[in-house]
Amino acid sequence: MVIKKVVLVVVMVVVVMILAAAVIPITIMGHER
Repeated sequence: MVIKKVVLVVVMVVVVMILAAAVIPITIMGHER
């Protein structure tokens, strides 16, 4: 049971990092323009 919780947390962290990596450059380019 604990392993499943750890996997869920890791997956959520990875998803958040991917979203941040995708959104941050777009927002920076948007502010530059």
